[in-house]
Amino acid sequence: MSTRASQALLSPRSAPIPSDSAPPTARRSGVAGSGGSALAPAALTQAADPTGARLDERARDYCRANAADFSREVNTVVLLLLTRKAPVIFLITIGVGLLNAEKAGGAALLYLLPAATLTILCSLAAWTGLALDTLARTARYYLDLILGVGLLGLSLTWMHVIDRGETPSNGPVQAALIVVGALPFHASFRWICARNVLYAVTVAGVVAATHPSFLLEARGQFLGGLLLGTWIAYYFFKNQQIRFYLESIERRLNLHFLEQMELGFYPHQKEILQTKGQLLETMPLGHKRAVVGEIDVIGSSALQGPTFESGLDEVFAQCYGYMYQNYAMNVGRPQEPYCDGHLHKESGDGFRFTVDHPFPVPPGKQPAAVALDLAEHFIAIFHDGLSSVLGRPAYAAVVLTVDELEGYWSRGPVKTYDFKYSGILRNSRLADARKALMKTCPQRFPAGNLILLEESVWRMLPHERQAELEMLELATMGMTVTGCPDMDRVYYRYVQRKAT
Repeated sequence: MSTRASQALLSPRSAPIPSDSAPPTARRSGVAGSGGSALAPAALTQAADPTGARLDERARDYCRANAADFSREVNTVVLLLLTRKAPVIFLITIGVGLLNAEKAGGAALLYLLPAATLTILCSLAAWTGLALDTLARTARYYLDLILGVGLLGLSLTWMHVIDRGETPSNGPVQAALIVVGALPFHASFRWICARNVLYAVTVAGVVAATHPSFLLEARGQFLGGLLLGTWIAYYFFKNQQIRFYLESIERRLNLHFLEQMELGFYPHQKEILQTKGQLLETMPLGHKRAVVGEIDVIGSSALQGPTFESGLDEVFAQCYGYMYQNYAMNVGRPQEPYCDGHLHKESGDGFRFTVDHPFPVPPGKQPAAVALDLAEHFIAIFHDGLSSVLGRPAYAAVVLTVDELEGYWSRGPVKTYDFKYSGILRNSRLADARKALMKTCPQRFPAGNLILLEESVWRMLPHERQAELEMLELATMGMTVTGCPDMDRVYYRYVQRKAT
C-alpha cells in the first residue's frame, strides 16, 4: 500500500500532495516505512537537546516548558499514592497515639481522632483531585488547604494533652509535618517549599500561642519534620521531572512509530490489530474473479522532466482520493471492507488497480460499472492535471479486463500482501495490444484519452453503459492479443479527445 494511498484513506476527498523535498519516485512507490528507519530514543533525546545538558537539567527545562501537563502528571501520581497510603498513615499515627495512652490518659482518644481525621481528609483530597481533573489548576490549592486544616487539628489536640499536665510525644506532629510536606501537588518546587514553611509556622504559632516554653523544647522536632518532608518532596519532585521527561520522549517515539506504521495499513487492518487480531487475518485469501484496470500516460517518454514528475504526484493523489472515497467497514467480514477499488501496483507513469477484490464493491454497485466510472475519472484527472502543469496536451489510456486473482501473504520474514494470477495477466496483454493499435493504426486510434476493455467486462455492464462503447474486431485490424486467443473482440471509447 503506497504512501499516497494511505493519505487518501485519511483524507479521501482532498488527498494531500507529498512534500517536494523527497524524490518523486520515493514518494510514489513502496510500502511506507520499508526504506526508512525510526529514530532511536538516544537520537531523539539528542535531537531534543543538542547542547548536551545533563539529564536532570533537560528534564527541568522540559517540565517548565510543559508546566500544565507536568502538574497534571504530578497530581495524578500523588493522589493515587494518597488513596493507597492513607490507611498506612492512619495506622502509624494511631500507634503513636496508643504509645502515649499512659501519659495522656483519657486523651488517647484525642490522638486517634486527629489521625482518623487526617486519613479521611487525605482520602477525600485524593478522590476530589481525581474527580476534578479538569480543575487541576485550582484543585491542588484546595488540597493544600485541606491537609493544612488536618495538621492544625492535630496540633490543637496535641496542646490539649499538654493542658492536662502530661508530656506528649512529639511524634504525631513531626510525622504529620513529614508526610504532608512530602506531597508535591505543584509543578514548582519553590511553591512546595513555601507551603511547607507555612505549615511549620502554623503549627509553631499554635504552640507558641498556648505553650511558648514547650515550643523551645520541640523546635528540633518541628525543624526536623520540616526539613525531612521538604527533602522527600524534593527527591520525589526531581524523580517525577525525569520520569515525565523520559516518558514524554517515549510517547513521542511511539507516536512517531505509530504514525509511520499507519502509512502501511488500511483502517480495517489497524482496527483488527488493535483488537489483538493477527496480521495474516486482515486481508482476504483465495481465488476470485475481479476487474483489473491499468492506467498510464500515452507517449510519456516525450514528457519526462521535473514538471512531469511533480504533476504525476498530484494526479496520483487525486486518483487515490477518488478511488477510496467510499471505503467503509464491513461488519460481517471485517477483513473485507467495502471499497470502489484497490491500488495493486504503481509503475512509472501509471498504476494498476482492481475492483471487487480484495475489497467487494459497496452494496448496490456493479463491479464493471464501478471500474468504468473509475477509468473515466482517472482519465479526467490525468488529462486535466498533466495538461495544466505541462502547458500542452497530455493523454492517458485505461484498459479493463477480467482476471482470476488469488490473494496471498509472502512467505518471507517481512509479510506483504499481493496477488497471484491464474496463468497470464490478461490486463497486461491487452495493454500491449492497445499500444500496438495506437502505433499501427493512428487514423482510427489517434492520440487521445482512451478506454479499452475486453468483451467479458462489456457484457457485465448495464445496457445503457454498453451503448456508450464502440466494438472492434481485432481480426479486421490484422491483430491478435498474445496468449489470449479468446480475446478477439474489444470495446473502446475516447474521452475528452482535445485538451482544454
